[in-house]
Amino acid sequence: MMQHIPDDPEAFCRQHWRPLAQSLAVYTDDVALGQDLAQEALARVLVRWSRVRTMRSPGGYAYRIGVNLARDVLRERQRTRPGGGATGHAEAQDPTTRMSIDRALAALPPRQRLAMSLRHLADLSVAQTAHAMGCRPGTVKALCHQAAANLRTSPQLDWHPASPVRPRDTHEVPIDE
Repeated sequence: MMQHIPDDPEAFCRQHWRPLAQSLAVYTDDVALGQDLAQEALARVLVRWSRVRTMRSPGGYAYRIGVNLARDVLRERQRTRPGGGATGHAEAQDPTTRMSIDRALAALPPRQRLAMSLRHLADLSVAQTAHAMGCRPGTVKALCHQAAANLRTSPQLDWHPASPVRPRDTHEVPIDE
């Protein structure tokens, strides 16, 4: 699948800004940081635009830069203050649902969270996600499969009808036998 590349670098940035910022926000669990990283990644793309626009996947290149920047920031945070706090991300109609989803995503291992955010929030193909993550397409598929399995059994999503996890707040009385 050949990606449509606008000739105008501003159009390219407008096309990729929102999904890139959302993906990085999910990966870092911080909306403001995700936006900052997306801005920095796209600024680096603009500086190299004459070379980037001829690449097979300029969008994948932008995501790769963003992911690398995010990894650097997260590593630095781990060194300076372990634990860090979550600030949430993205819009949602129902804040309670959004918070549950945020907690479930935050509980995923970092590579699973990144693969899911690139595939489903940024709507990248498996190949583009693999390029952005610096791994093979089979690894992306495996990470997304594992993440989906983890989300299906996540206690944060036990309220969802598709969840096999039994809701915690049921008022059933156990029957003594």
